Amino acid sequence: EMLTYGVAAAIILLMPASDGVIDLGILISYPTAVLFIRGEAMMVIGGYQQLANTESSIRRLFKVIKGDDSEEPLPRQVGRVTCITFDNVSYAYNTDGADHKILSNANLALDKGRLHVITGPSGTGKTTTLNLLLGLLHQQQGHICIAEDNDAEDGPCGIALVEQEPFFFDGSLYDNLSMGRQTVDKADVMHYLEVLHLSHLFPTEESLTNPMELLARKLSSGEKQRLAFIRALIGHPAVLIVDEITSNIDADTSLLITQQLKEAARQILVVAVSHDPILISEADVVHTLHDKDFITTSQTKKT
Repeated sequence: EMLTYGVAAAIILLMPASDGVIDLGILISYPTAVLFIRGEAMMVIGGYQQLANTESSIRRLFKVIKGDDSEEPLPRQVGRVTCITFDNVSYAYNTDGADHKILSNANLALDKGRLHVITGPSGTGKTTTLNLLLGLLHQQQGHICIAEDNDAEDGPCGIALVEQEPFFFDGSLYDNLSMGRQTVDKADVMHYLEVLHLSHLFPTEESLTNPMELLARKLSSGEKQRLAFIRALIGHPAVLIVDEITSNIDADTSLLITQQLKEAARQILVVAVSHDPILISEADVVHTLHDKDFITTSQTKKT
């Protein structure tokens, strides 16, 4: 804005004026016009950037759908997972021609049966670790190994992610939670709604399938996070990853979600990325990112 007004003022001062007097209409209208054009230009630039991001996402989606066997990593297809390990994993982002290393020869072991929390200051690599776990990034050095129980005939499969800002589309709550899976039992949904203190929002099974109910509720960020948590749980994944799932809720609700994560960890591999002291204190294993590696601490809970 400073630049816009500066250019406008300079042009006005350079414009020829009779007797050295600048027309008042020009003085008022020209900066206004320039500012309007600037606003439109910024909208065009913003729209182009959004379009470029959308194009990248669409190309990525088609690669996943087609199963394109390229160098770009595809989402992991896993079942009956017992352990995921990082063995001397390194990853760096290239910024302005220089590599900015996030992980360097990092080692990490995540096993089924215990609640794991990954924590650390901002910028230390939590999001990078999450994307490596999901297969959205591929390590540049080292190995990421997934161990499965081959003796089990069936069991949960796939990875479920609960994001910090989950997405909900227009439609009923049931549609948003089931994601097209006809096998999702409404009774299970009602159970989790009650456990996570959300049953007052959707008190009956009929309210689950009413598309107007979700729209009318105007859900808070914390309520959306809990509903996304339910969406993950009813999908029966082999690996559950939650990203700052307690960032928008109070301490009592945070403890409630932590208990559900610990319950889920008895059956599947559960990893939480979090700064929440409640979740960290209740975790079985805490992995703290420090100096591009993980410091792992096993915690013994008093009974």
